[in-house]
Amino acid sequence: RRESAAEAEAGAVALQESRARESEALEKARRAMEEAGRENVEGLKERVSDLEALVEEAEESLVVAVEEREEAFRRAELASDEADRARDETFRAQAATSTARAERDRALAQAQAASAARERISGELQGMRDDVKRLREQRDQAVDSSARRSSLSGGTSSQSHLTNCPKCGYDLPQPSFVMMPVRPTTEESILNLESRLAAAD
Repeated sequence: RRESAAEAEAGAVALQESRARESEALEKARRAMEEAGRENVEGLKERVSDLEALVEEAEESLVVAVEEREEAFRRAELASDEADRARDETFRAQAATSTARAERDRALAQAQAASAARERISGELQGMRDDVKRLREQRDQAVDSSARRSSLSGGTSSQSHLTNCPKCGYDLPQPSFVMMPVRPTTEESILNLESRLAAAD
């Protein structure tokens, strides 16, 4: 019985020791699990922080991208407006060039017409001057002829003179016969041509 009691006691001690070891093992396992849980939670927190940082960076990049896209759209619209203005200015310049060419052609035509008219008028004026010169020569010849005839006729009166002599302008002897005056048509023609020349000048 003593041996049995000793064995039973030894078995009870061994059982207690085994239970104690199991409890210790369980405690270690529990602590290990808690530590692992804490590590997992910290890792998840760090991962969440990293993800939040990535999300924030992505949001900032998205904002920048949207702003750049809007700026690109704005520049494209400005470029399109500038191209429209340049096209309109080109059309206006082409129209102005066409108008200037038409005006130049009209001015050239007017200049040519004016040159032709100037040449024609110059020719007419020269003809009128030639006519005046010819008529004056005819008048002067008629006056000279009349003076010579008066001198040959023996007229000596210095009291009388031809008051309408257009050439001399001084006293001439009065002939013994009535002189035929210079034809009025010649004087009128000269005066008419001279007035026309003055008006033309």
